[in-house]
Order: sequence, then structure tokens, then C-alpha cells
Amino acid sequence: MLRGLKLAFTVGMFLLIAGSVDLSRTIQLLRGAAPALLGAAFAMLAAQVLLVIARWRWILFLQGLRFDFFRLVRFYWLGLFFNQVLPSSVGGDAMRAYCLVRDGCGIGAASVAVLLDRILGLLGLILLVFVCQPMSFEFLHDGATRWGVLFVALGAAAAVCALLILDWLTGRFRHWRIAQGMTMLSGEARRILFSLPHGALLLVLSVAVHLISILAVGVLALGLDIGVHWLAFAIVVPLASLLMAVPISIAGWGVREGVMVVGLGYAGIPPEQAVALSVLYGLLLLAVALPGGLAWLADGRRHPQEERG
Repeated sequence: MLRGLKLAFTVGMFLLIAGSVDLSRTIQLLRGAAPALLGAAFAMLAAQVLLVIARWRWILFLQGLRFDFFRLVRFYWLGLFFNQVLPSSVGGDAMRAYCLVRDGCGIGAASVAVLLDRILGLLGLILLVFVCQPMSFEFLHDGATRWGVLFVALGAAAAVCALLILDWLTGRFRHWRIAQGMTMLSGEARRILFSLPHGALLLVLSVAVHLISILAVGVLALGLDIGVHWLAFAIVVPLASLLMAVPISIAGWGVREGVMVVGLGYAGIPPEQAVALSVLYGLLLLAVALPGGLAWLADGRRHPQEERG
């Protein structure tokens, strides 16, 4: 039922957007995209993945877990692929945890390592949204929209803060297995985030990861010949990524397009251009994830041969 609701929401968002844009104009813009700039944006997103893997390896190191970087590259790209192709937004995280467990890591430690990586990525987004909030007044003249953006950021920040003190609340339920897992996650998150200089450097790394997304979207806009102030991307892209983290659609499709249409509309960008930019960005994210699918196919062929051997 949940997958059906996500599919219905994604389709509904696209139908709603399609009713307010000239699809022929959007397709024309996509066909006219500059190949060289598309390649540059693709390279940025691929480099972004490597930066995220470096952050994840650092988290594992702080947990006392040692993994070869290139092995983690394979694990992360597998997760990236499943995040893009599965209806569930946590399918890729489950795959990453499974790979760690299959490589000898405990289930609890593997789950915490994956969730900590998610939390740090979310914190980087929240910081960017808060930093850009005062600058957004240049574009967001509607008071309700300004408060809406602030409400989303404060809600995400409150969720992270609640997670950091969760072990204080679950103390009396520690004999429950789920409470034990949440207690471990809360304690590890607090220990790593508040350990200097590791916590601060991990946050800086998380912000840098999302800055690459902003840069990639800006390059794509140049490739589509869309003229817009870079500050608009610095405001809209983190907000779109933050809302995409809410598991209400398939791989963020529909949510991203809706936020881009509304957000860039305040910067004077026609909806056709905003949709073309968002769809192209989503397709590049999917293209970057495809090596994970190849790794999965290779892994599936290797294991039956090992079993027969």
C-alpha cells in the first residue's frame, strides 16, 4: 500500500505540473542541452559520490571499523542504484548495510554506520537552508513561503535534535531490541558529532557535498541556456533535496520538480525551464547510479559460481 501511495503521489505531481507547463517547449529545451556541459555536470555528480564515500569511510573509522576505500565504493554505488530504482527510499541503505554485514560487520554496527551517514547528509542540508534563509528574501517576497521554508528547516533540525537525545528517553526500555538499536544510534551520533575536530570536519564535508549539487544544477542551467542568479540555486536546490528526503515519492521524482518549479518561479524562471532543468538533473542522478546496477549484476553472477564451486 505504501509503495502504491508513493507511485500515486509521484504520478499525481507530474500530472499537476504537466497541466501548467508547455511540454513541447520542455522537450525542446532538453533536446537542445549542451553535451559538454552535461558531461561536466555528470563528472561533478560522480565526484560527489566519491566525496560521500570518503565521509562514510570516516564514520566507519570513528566507529572502529576498517574497510578498504574501493570496497566501500562498490557498496555505496550498489546502494545508490537501489535508491534510484526501488519504490522505497531506504532500499539503498538496506543494501549498504547488507554489504557491510556480509563483509563481517555486525548488524547493529552496520545499521548505525549507514544511518549516521544519512544524518550527516541531512545536517549539511539543514545548515545550508539556514544560511541561505536570509538571502532568500531577495526572491521570496511572499511571507507565507518564507515561513514555510523556515518551518521545513526547523522541523528537520528538531528531528535530528530529538534523535541525539533519544537514548535518554529509551533508557527504561533498553530490554527491547528496537530500543537497543535506537539507543546505540543516538549515542554514536552524539559522540561523533561532538568529537572535535572530527564532528566539525564531517559537517564541513557534508556541506561541501551539497554545494556540488548546487554547482551541478547551475552548470546544467548553463547547458539549457537558462539565465538565473546562482543565489537562486543555492536556495532552491538544498530545499528540494531536503524535501526529497521525506519518503513520499519514488526516488524524489515529482517532489524535486514541484519545488524547482515553485522556487525558481520566484527568480523569474518559466515553469518549462524549471521542469527541464529538474528532469535533466534527475536523469543525471540516475545515470551516475547505473554503475551500481552493473556491480549488482556482476555480483549476482559471481555468487552462483562460488556456490557451484
